[in-house]
Amino acid sequence: MNVAAVAVALLTAAVFTKAGLDMVLARPPMPEAAARLGVPLPRFRAVGALELAGVLGVVVGLWWTPLGVLAAGCLATLTVGAAVTHVRAGDEPKDVGPAVVCCALAAATATLLALR
Repeated sequence: MNVAAVAVALLTAAVFTKAGLDMVLARPPMPEAAARLGVPLPRFRAVGALELAGVLGVVVGLWWTPLGVLAAGCLATLTVGAAVTHVRAGDEPKDVGPAVVCCALAAATATLLALR
């Protein structure tokens, strides 16, 4: 269980690091996505910063479990909001899917860290 928890936590950290940096640095196609979703770019960047904070919490959570569980849970909650935002914008399922997958990954991380 410990190996699975660490592996999933590191995968979660990698995925959210990429997404968070893309949002904070406004790398293409993030500015276009923000505009399409009706989210002001500064707020979009703030969400990216929250993702990066969650990554830090997940990584530190490998040594201090309560923080990892909390951070992964927050990332899962954040991605629920992302999925809702995509649905409200009228996006197709293929555009909502990444948020749902990231939510499942973050929830799995929280669960595995809690059970470790």
